[in-house]
Amino acid sequence: MDPVSAFITALLPIVKEKVNSIIGPIANDPSLLSKFMDQLLNFDESVRISFNYDGGNAECGWKGLAWDVMDTWFDQWLLVEKEFALKRYQDIINAPNSGHIDYDSAPPGKMKTTYGAAQVTDLVKSVTNSYRKLRRFSHKARFLIEIQAEIFDQYQGRLSDSLDAYQTITSPLARKLHGVTKEQQAELEGIGGLDRLCRVYASAEHVNTTLKEWSNQDVSITLLVSFDDCSLLIKIVLR
Repeated sequence: MDPVSAFITALLPIVKEKVNSIIGPIANDPSLLSKFMDQLLNFDESVRISFNYDGGNAECGWKGLAWDVMDTWFDQWLLVEKEFALKRYQDIINAPNSGHIDYDSAPPGKMKTTYGAAQVTDLVKSVTNSYRKLRRFSHKARFLIEIQAEIFDQYQGRLSDSLDAYQTITSPLARKLHGVTKEQQAELEGIGGLDRLCRVYASAEHVNTTLKEWSNQDVSITLLVSFDDCSLLIKIVLR
């Protein structure tokens, strides 16, 4: 038997007891629970990589201390991470420059994106980092469905609403039905209207491109449908 692995095996029950004694008192503090889970997952990964520790299971590897902790605390931790992520999403959307194009976001000749779109994709990437080290596929799937897909769904809805507002204001029939003011109409005539369309298109295109670059193609294809529909509709309007 490898002496280092044997030493780790002997110490793990003590560490596990310490983990169980800590997590209960901090479970109701969202920031502490989030930080603790992140540190616990990093600890497990460090033991696996730094010491090549497999817990005696050469085929599947060591489950880690977080494996048993997740049986009890995963739902609460997921709720905490979801609230943090959606709060951050609202902050991004409500920022004054969220819909403005970042002209430094890409080199000349490349599609520029908006500040909001770039920050939304960065947010989703940070969520991926939160669950990347989880060992159970079911846990990863719940992070994807309940947080990442929710963020993209809300963002796609925002882009669609912006496009619908443009079509409402620029349509003679819609203006009569909805009572659009002259000021609102003036804002979307000429360059103003083109600027609105460019912002929506740049946002949708950035999300599309980012998703295509990510390794999990099955997820990307599923999430791309709504954004592709939005982009296609904008292209039709531009023609």
